Amino acid sequence: MSQSQAPGLFESLDETGISRYHIKTLIISGMGFYTDAYDLFVIGAILPIIGVYFGLSNKALDYALISSSALFGAILGPLIFGPIADRFGRKAIYTLDLVLLIVAALGSATSANPLQLILWRLLLGVGIGADYPISATIMSEFSNRKDRGKLVASVFAMQGFGQLTGALITLLTLLFHAPLAFSWRLPLAFGAVPALAVLYNRSRMSETPRYAATAGKGNADNSYGIPLSGAINDRDARRQRIKIPKRQILSMYAPMILGTALCWFALDVAFYGTGIFANTIIHDVSSVSILTSTEITAAIFLFSAFPGYWAAVYLIDNIGRKKLQMLGFLFMAIAYASIAFIPAIIANVTSLLIVFGSTFFFINMGPNTTTFVVPVEVFPTQIRSTGHGIAASAGKAGAAMSAFLFPFMINYIHLAGIFSWLAVMSIMGIAVTALFIPEGQERRLEEISGEEKLLKTYSEFSDLIYALTEQIVLAAGELEIFVAKWGDTAEFAKKIKAIEHNCDEIVHHIFVRLNTKLIAPIERTEIVSLAQALDDIMDYMEATVARFHMYGLQEPTMPMKEFSHTIMLCVREVSEGIENINDIYSGRFDRLEKSCIEINKYENEADTTLRTSLEELFKGDSAMQIIKLKEIYDNMESVTDKCEDVADILRDLRIKYS
Repeated sequence: MSQSQAPGLFESLDETGISRYHIKTLIISGMGFYTDAYDLFVIGAILPIIGVYFGLSNKALDYALISSSALFGAILGPLIFGPIADRFGRKAIYTLDLVLLIVAALGSATSANPLQLILWRLLLGVGIGADYPISATIMSEFSNRKDRGKLVASVFAMQGFGQLTGALITLLTLLFHAPLAFSWRLPLAFGAVPALAVLYNRSRMSETPRYAATAGKGNADNSYGIPLSGAINDRDARRQRIKIPKRQILSMYAPMILGTALCWFALDVAFYGTGIFANTIIHDVSSVSILTSTEITAAIFLFSAFPGYWAAVYLIDNIGRKKLQMLGFLFMAIAYASIAFIPAIIANVTSLLIVFGSTFFFINMGPNTTTFVVPVEVFPTQIRSTGHGIAASAGKAGAAMSAFLFPFMINYIHLAGIFSWLAVMSIMGIAVTALFIPEGQERRLEEISGEEKLLKTYSEFSDLIYALTEQIVLAAGELEIFVAKWGDTAEFAKKIKAIEHNCDEIVHHIFVRLNTKLIAPIERTEIVSLAQALDDIMDYMEATVARFHMYGLQEPTMPMKEFSHTIMLCVREVSEGIENINDIYSGRFDRLEKSCIEINKYENEADTTLRTSLEELFKGDSAMQIIKLKEIYDNMESVTDKCEDVADILRDLRIKYS
């Protein structure tokens, strides 16, 4: 376990305790998950009622399609909305998925036939799937380092209330002898109620500070008014905004994507198969009425599944995610194997209910919670929702497969075969967790995901190039001040020579790194050209200042003042362009083009100054003075020419990489 507390932009966010905005985010995100779980699991409780109402003839196929349709939609939801949240922001689509849930829940409740019900629940699943990566990402990016596990797990634990409510609503409709149509329509329609309750609050949520800082959209400090660390320099801010091509960054995190996806797949095969069909399993095995089996299912959710969620909330930051996930899978494997290979358990209804019921506690205490938490910790901000979405989609693929196959498996391989299969899935979960999943306990998101190291690696080129431009801007500023006030030309020449030496050292370091391994958005020859062009700007400024002393100038001329001011403006635009060179990673070129246009404008101003100054100069009588000043004017104008050379390189890069 790492206790790293390296300072950075998010230090105050990482080190603060649980605050009002944590609780607010938890409630808003958690109510979404309450709705998700209710909508997914209520279908299992009312499936026998739907079968009777519609008079389903092909029971296995019809049950499979109705029960799995939302899960198939949930495969698509995270794959669609996860990348959108990384591209446009978490806040941008956090309300849209709730609207989908409301519309689809009401549509399901008013279905006139099984096909309509299947289609509405498919759309419902898309909204449910969308909520997974967005809610998890939002909660994690608002969370502090020590409590992140329990906060994200608490969002997920709201599933327990949703599952329990689904069973209770169905039970109430049966106890009050509601008409057969209302016995399944009311539970489905109720899914819109909690979504409506938080719709307004979601629309008012702030963007997360981590995404705001990374995307450069607004001030991250304005996110819920959370003050971020003040000890942040320009270099760190530039690094935070680096956009690495998504295909490239996804390939780098492929092992982590595989690990999180396989763990979630293995978990959901077991969780949704047994969860959705718990009522059916109990009804068939015990030969009790639908009302009694619903009561038993509700009791299992209340006394086993529900406590499991909150046990995970308590344990996840105490023993760690990885250990908790492996323990959960281990207990699941033992319980499933016991049901499969000890005939006395299946033969005795009470024993089966005890062992079967206990699996829900271990599932929720372990992998059902941790597979939701881990993906938001192991992926960097740029692909956090995408990575979580891929893992969630893989999980829902396992869930849909299990829900679809379960009715057939009950008929063909019976309970012993089903639980043998689930035991194998649990063992696979243990192995994948051990091989792929890192521990994120009390570690910062930027540390556990490797984001700090990644951005440092990708920013080395821009850091070096920008350090070079900083020296050039410093020299241009000193030149403008000196020409305005004048003074000891010998001392000033030494100062500029020292800056020029610093530039040479940086250029040398760039060339050394090019011969080792320097990751950059452009090719090696382009880096060489850019570094040399920047160095030329400094060389011409140093040559100009050297001639102030060599030629014994006693005071500046008006053209020199005009040149020095134009040089300062031009160099600043060069610096602006270089600062945005990492835009090439993300294919954004508008800021580079703007700098190129401005550089060209100032170079034209310098040309005009040169022509008018030479025109006036040649009116003089002193040939020596004309020669001296002409050379100085030419050098000063050449500084802007070299700036334009940099602009030409930037423009060529824009054309090439766009």
